[in-house]
Amino acid sequence: MSLPGISGEPGKGDCGSIRALASQSTARGTAMRARAGNARTAISSLAGVTADFADSLRTRIMGLTTRFDDGAQGCDDIAAILNDYADSLDRIKADAATALQQAQDDYDHIFVRREQALNAASETVVGWAVGWDQTLPAWLYLDDPGYLRRWESAIEAYHGSAAVFNALTGRREDLDNRIAGRLRGVSLFAAITDKGGVPVGAGRITAVDAWAGSLDGITAESLQGLGDPDVIRQVWDSLGEDRRNKMIEESPMIIGNLNGLPIGDRIKANKINVENEATRVEKEASDLRARLNDPSYWEGKHERVAAQEKKALMDQIAAADKVAANYRAMLNQEVTWVDENGEFHVDKGSRVVVFDPKNEAIASYHGPIDPKTRDVPSWIKNVVVHVPGTGTNMQSFGGPDGFGKNLYGAAGGDTAVFVWAGGPLPQTIPEATSPSFSQGLAPKLRDFRDGILVPGGADVVVTGHSYGGAVVGLAEQAGLRADRVLYIAGAGMGDGVHGVQDFPNTSNVPHYSMQSRNEIVVGLIQDLPMHGQSPIRDQSGVIRLETGFTEAGNPNSPDIESTGPREAHSSPMYPGSTSFENIVGVVTGSTVELFAEDHVDVYGRSVVVTDGIDHRDYKPNLVDVK
Repeated sequence: MSLPGISGEPGKGDCGSIRALASQSTARGTAMRARAGNARTAISSLAGVTADFADSLRTRIMGLTTRFDDGAQGCDDIAAILNDYADSLDRIKADAATALQQAQDDYDHIFVRREQALNAASETVVGWAVGWDQTLPAWLYLDDPGYLRRWESAIEAYHGSAAVFNALTGRREDLDNRIAGRLRGVSLFAAITDKGGVPVGAGRITAVDAWAGSLDGITAESLQGLGDPDVIRQVWDSLGEDRRNKMIEESPMIIGNLNGLPIGDRIKANKINVENEATRVEKEASDLRARLNDPSYWEGKHERVAAQEKKALMDQIAAADKVAANYRAMLNQEVTWVDENGEFHVDKGSRVVVFDPKNEAIASYHGPIDPKTRDVPSWIKNVVVHVPGTGTNMQSFGGPDGFGKNLYGAAGGDTAVFVWAGGPLPQTIPEATSPSFSQGLAPKLRDFRDGILVPGGADVVVTGHSYGGAVVGLAEQAGLRADRVLYIAGAGMGDGVHGVQDFPNTSNVPHYSMQSRNEIVVGLIQDLPMHGQSPIRDQSGVIRLETGFTEAGNPNSPDIESTGPREAHSSPMYPGSTSFENIVGVVTGSTVELFAEDHVDVYGRSVVVTDGIDHRDYKPNLVDVK
């Protein structure tokens, strides 16, 4: 059971794994020293050679020797730091276990003293509700105040032990920061990239190992094994253009879905992936047609059995044709984007940055691509990651992707939009009551956002519609980084989430929500526990925005709610509506309209409740996002 007022996991982590990593670093240092020794032997063997090529080769080998020596020393330094880390973490683990047990004992003792005190005042307090950290009034114990004092002391003791444990969380954070600083200070050669700057920890060691084994030996699989998006990007940028293109051609499925790589390279790889998948599905449909039209295949089969199988084959062919047509449409789609000067351009082919049919994962990009970095241009001011909801899959993705296109067009040329469905989403309302989909997708969303190279000074805005809201909330709980967050008819803020205070990196950033007043798709489940706190409740820490009218600024146009109880679930994303303009306002950091609360009018003995936007006194309450 979790204890109230207890936060953090100061003892989290496996010290044995950290020490194993230190041992690996030591072993790599030893290997590098051996390479340095071999290099010195090679220099010695050239001592008597006076040819020009030998002088050039000698110089290059001497430089290589220095780099191996530096790398070996760096690995030794890292090993020492990691061993220190493990030792310090062992002590924190022991202290945390002791403190947690003490807190548990003190917490249990509260209820012993509580029961004694309640029994002493039983006739007076029947039916009273008293929280774990509350006591009864002192006047109940004038005859024997000892019960109250002991009860109060037990509560005070628990607060003290909880504070001791929580202090360990701060101590762990200090340790992590101190170790990270020491790792960053290691003088380990930065030749892994032309820019320099090798990340810390396991990523640093892996990157060094990649360099020591020569960049020529790097494959898509070994690149994927680096894990850290920053390291992956640095190694990728170290490769020549020809090498990168060859890797894209040879391993498009890995490259097209690898977080950290430039979006332009991922798009190039995924065009190959979509083409390959379209061809595969077309071949599958062709084989099925051949079987259907082959008389010999049906010889000897009972008429009724044959009829049933033919029906099944025709259904499979129709489904395959639909899938293939969808992929061909993606390859032939015209994509419009705007450059820094406001000029429009049209490219052929969807900009797919995730494509993995086996894992039901797809994502797209709307916006410009820097021709040099092959990534989001430096002049982009807002980067959006939108997560769609129930019913989204590889075939229906065009619908949510249309929202991304509309949002990009409305937000202006300095905004870039990703639409991300990086894994299976629920396909039916009953499935949408399960938190398992959001639990599986949340860390993937966090990692996808971490893999985006965001221009300096640009804001990251994460939005989620319907079930996508629960995915966003759990991703925030898992460490998602964003500058603004918007829940659009969100199913909730994620299983176990109580509000923005549960988010380690986004608790202090603006959170917004919007939901039609007659919402029934998610409105009926929002107060159930499977998706956590509703983002439209006051205790969520989320600011609710107005959905308003189908035509923004025109109170004479129909309410969004008038689209129908079921349709009202998606209608907040209709272009031109009040709600859509609010989405644009959150994305661009401009102006939004706050939710117009219900009006209560009393006429004699009659009470009339009117929707805020339908009341005679309605005026838009506009506020600045920034």
